[in-house]
Amino acid sequence: MEALDLPADADARAIKRAYAVRLKTARPDDDPVAFQQLHETYQAALAYAARTEQASDDDADNTPAQIVTSTAEALSESQRSRTQPRRSLAAYIEDPALEAEIERWQDGAHVQECAAHILAAAQDMPDESFSAWLNALPEWWSLELRPQIGQALAGLVEDQRLPVTDATFDLLIASFGDDAEADGSHLLWAARVMDVALGQPPESFEHWMRHRLDAWSPYQNFMISQHVSRALGIQRPTLGLATIDTLMKAFGWHHALVDDDDLAWLQAARSTARKQELALRRESALALDGDAEVLAYELTVAGWDGMTPQWAAALRSRLARPPSPWRSLTTALLPARPAWMYRFCSIVQRWFPHQLPESVHAQNLRFWIQIGNPQRPHGRQLGLGLARGLCVAALLAIGSGLLAILSTIHPETENATWAFRSIGWGLVGWSALVLVHLGAQWQARRLMSDAHKRIAHRWLLPAAMTAGIAGTAGGWGDGVVGAAMGAALVCMAMYRVMGRMVPPPAVKAPQSLVISGVIGLASAAMGASLWPGLAVALLLWLVSLVQDVQHDDLSILN
Repeated sequence: MEALDLPADADARAIKRAYAVRLKTARPDDDPVAFQQLHETYQAALAYAARTEQASDDDADNTPAQIVTSTAEALSESQRSRTQPRRSLAAYIEDPALEAEIERWQDGAHVQECAAHILAAAQDMPDESFSAWLNALPEWWSLELRPQIGQALAGLVEDQRLPVTDATFDLLIASFGDDAEADGSHLLWAARVMDVALGQPPESFEHWMRHRLDAWSPYQNFMISQHVSRALGIQRPTLGLATIDTLMKAFGWHHALVDDDDLAWLQAARSTARKQELALRRESALALDGDAEVLAYELTVAGWDGMTPQWAAALRSRLARPPSPWRSLTTALLPARPAWMYRFCSIVQRWFPHQLPESVHAQNLRFWIQIGNPQRPHGRQLGLGLARGLCVAALLAIGSGLLAILSTIHPETENATWAFRSIGWGLVGWSALVLVHLGAQWQARRLMSDAHKRIAHRWLLPAAMTAGIAGTAGGWGDGVVGAAMGAALVCMAMYRVMGRMVPPPAVKAPQSLVISGVIGLASAAMGASLWPGLAVALLLWLVSLVQDVQHDDLSILN
């Protein structure tokens, strides 16, 4: 009582008023600790007042009866009649119908029935009709029945929604919830907040809450928030992110020092709603007619620096257009495009790990993943590499053909027919490089799901060595060709060994190319052809077998 500046005999109404005054300076969102202390003091004061009132009633009941004096025996009959209990109003009424009506009003079941009737009329009637109907209701004019009907209405809408208009609700509050500190008024307000939150758009709900918050006292705000949080915890409706944020901001739930299940559920619902809204935002941006600026922003957040709306729209179009492998292959001929699309597809898969949006065609996504994944060689990568070589060879052949035609027309022009043979050998060399590169990438992999693939993966290098020896025996492995074959074997073996290192090196190409290139040049300079490279590749392949055994042993221990 001293903390609230109240006398020791203050009643519950005075305690509530003092608590409401102090809530203005100790709001839950400004100083949660001070608010918690004030709330505990308020609860203790209410409990003390209840105990004091009960003790006073007990003392009054236990007071000894006063000794009847002699003058009391001389009281007149009229004076003794005044000390007898008063008869009910129905006893003075001669109209049987009115007497029955008044007796019926004394029944609690009639109060519940009247409250249910009023609630149904408030939901079904227009505002003007309901106001006229309520004014014509006899119970509405009874000052004794109004508080009882208000409590019955509060019990009917507790933890529920109150789907009425604002005008009808204001009339209900003015008629049956005019005491702003009564719990019935708080229950009616909580039911109205639930209905507006669940039935109106987030923007309208935010405007409605901002308008209503100005009329609530801090005590009303706190009590209504308790009823709303309990109703949300019981119903657990599906709420949008904006609606949840409006509720948490209005009632100070962001900084509330409570750990009850209702607010914990609301925090989890907010996290889920945020994920759903983010997924809808990204799904809308991935559509062909979506906002490219939003997509560029999301890609930037995902770690892709320098992304522009035009670039994002171009990446999106290759996933959203109808599937066409040949058109996609033609689009992938530019060297950097498969890497860009692979990165973009990886981000899309991370956004939607379970199901892709309808605007994204799974066939397009699969194509770019297969053709752009550097860690997993695929047949489409081989086809793309050979297609690039063919395109370059075709352009060179067209140029050589034009030069040949010019040399025919103008004899003084140099004849370019020699270029066709060089173009053919260059195409063969390019195809060999593509095969060696994919073979090296494949050798760098360690985990194979299929048994046949595991066997082919292990014995690819010995098979290539055998083919090289056969080529040398047939006269194809002499000189520069043999040295190149040895360098290719060393490159694949280096990829195989480095792919089994723990952790594997981030970059394998420079090391492999330097070592294999040095061995190839040294072999060509010494005229040793295939054999030095073959020996080094065989040694590295044996080392990789030892690495496989070590990995198998470690996997057993794990």
